[in-house]
Amino acid sequence: MSQERYLLGMLLLSGSLSLASNDYIVPGLRQFLDKIHPSTSTTPKWTKMMWETVFNCQFLPENQTVSLGNPVKVCTGLERIEDIKNNAIYTSSLKMTYVMFVAVHVLVKALDDLKTCKIGEGPFSKRTCANIWHFKPWQLLYYMRRVKVNINLKNEKYFDENGDPPGLYAVANWNLEANGTLAQVKIGIYNNTAPPPEDLTMNRSVIVWNLGSQQIPLSRCSNSCTIGFRKAAMQGKQSCCYACVPCLHGEFSNKTGDVPHLGNCISSSKKKNVSMNSNYLFLVLKYMK
Repeated sequence: MSQERYLLGMLLLSGSLSLASNDYIVPGLRQFLDKIHPSTSTTPKWTKMMWETVFNCQFLPENQTVSLGNPVKVCTGLERIEDIKNNAIYTSSLKMTYVMFVAVHVLVKALDDLKTCKIGEGPFSKRTCANIWHFKPWQLLYYMRRVKVNINLKNEKYFDENGDPPGLYAVANWNLEANGTLAQVKIGIYNNTAPPPEDLTMNRSVIVWNLGSQQIPLSRCSNSCTIGFRKAAMQGKQSCCYACVPCLHGEFSNKTGDVPHLGNCISSSKKKNVSMNSNYLFLVLKYMK
């Protein structure tokens, strides 16, 4: 992908909102990554692979230089994790490690429950237990569906009657950084186990829309027509795009075009009752049979 197309894609996504897995991270992992470096790691091979992936660069063998025909970004070792903490790819990778972390905890707890089953009190046929060394997949699944694991005080993992875990998601705002990368900024939480309206909490004041604006963008290309105007189709445009033109002589419009079937002018030649109050003029049409 060319640099121009990449930047265009970043611009299009900038300011958008999305649901993302909540920002839970394996305890201690971020602190470990903050300290790790290829030159001091006890596992330099794996650390270099991680470094090249995270910073999109490459360590060159000694005495090898970059050829003009195949330019690559060379890792210098001076790159800092601190500079990419909000990078979408980096944060997504950390969240994926948490998913695996939780999966291991769930599996271990299910195996422990299977192992500690008391003979004669088991959940299977004739109150039997599964053999920890020779169990069937469906026997392990029985325990996994009943697992409850407390990863921390506010994050209990379990499965409902459909086998689904609780849905706790972060509401993220995608912001374009000065270096051309996208950063996910958490602006709220969606919890599908909470009753409305507590299921969605959002701080709308910190949302940054496209091009850095804090003004909520218009989701259509035309504003509603005001009273006295009607919608006029625009050639070559979508149906949601229209111009607002004044009603013709002998016609009126006393509604705005917020509702699709409104915003059209009505002929005043039909008989009507006119009643007035201090704020509005109501026109009530009466059709003669």
